[in-house]
Amino acid sequence: MRLCQEAIDTGRTAGQAEGRTAGRASMLIDMMGAKFGPLPKWASERINKANSAQLERWGRKMLVADSLELVVGKR
Repeated sequence: MRLCQEAIDTGRTAGQAEGRTAGRASMLIDMMGAKFGPLPKWASERINKANSAQLERWGRKMLVADSLELVVGKR
């Protein structure tokens, strides 16, 4: 029974982390859209596949970048 609860807790923790990352990606897409205009599909896909650390880096870069490509790279 204890092993089963540990597995449930581990799954819950992993799910929460994935949810936070997805939320950050969504917010970054909205913010970049507000700054650079509607994002092309390739950029949205790249952002949605990024890990939490990458999303944080792009969030900081976005503040000073003049173009979307300077934030997430070229297509």
